Amino acid sequence: MLQRTITGFFFVSILLAAVYFGAYSTLFIFIIIVLLGIDEFYSLVKKSKEIKPIAFFGTFAGLVIFLLLAMAAQQTIPYR
Repeated sequence: MLQRTITGFFFVSILLAAVYFGAYSTLFIFIIIVLLGIDEFYSLVKKSKEIKPIAFFGTFAGLVIFLLLAMAAQQTIPYR
């Protein structure tokens, strides 16, 4: 339990620092979180005998979708 508390403290500290330093540092931190989440997903799916996804394309698509949503939220690109 102590290890989770320490990890959570550092995670929240990094998130708060990223928000403090601006939009680009926050975007960078969330890109890392998204990539780690996608990697975790593919490591779980890799254990399946029936499903063989192409991890590179899935990771690339996930990153592109995240970046498009982030750019739309910052009004860098229009919604429609």
